[in-house]
Amino acid sequence: MNEISQISQISQAEQVSRAAEQAAAAATGGAQGDQMAQAFILLLAGFCVVFVVLILLIIAVSLYSKIITAIFGTEPKKKKKAKVVVKEEVPEPQTAVQEVPEDEGIPPEIIAVIAAAVDSLYGERPHRVRSVRRSRSGRSAWSKAGAAENTRPF
Repeated sequence: MNEISQISQISQAEQVSRAAEQAAAAATGGAQGDQMAQAFILLLAGFCVVFVVLILLIIAVSLYSKIITAIFGTEPKKKKKAKVVVKEEVPEPQTAVQEVPEDEGIPPEIIAVIAAAVDSLYGERPHRVRSVRRSRSGRSAWSKAGAAENTRPF
């Protein structure tokens, strides 16, 4: 019987240790679930704080705008300039295009378009297109404009 009681004690000890392992696993899983819940709550609290601060900033900026508008008016006061009206007879604008040598290779239609653009730009003022020639630069006009825009000082 001694052997039977020893075997039953060992099996009871094994059952107790297994139960303790299961309880420990459940407690660890429960703690991990608790940590996830806390992390989620912290995440929601962070989002709420950010949005509340953004809303407060929007309100502050709009109030500041209304205060400045109330103090200074809707538009800043402009100094009135005296209008001087001088009526002169303006001669008819003359647009003359010189003959372009053939080595330039610019078609006459393109020259006409350029002259029309200059005419629309200057309007009533007298002007004349004296020559049209290709740019000798290796960069395109768009490339030059982009470089000028990106290197312009603040």
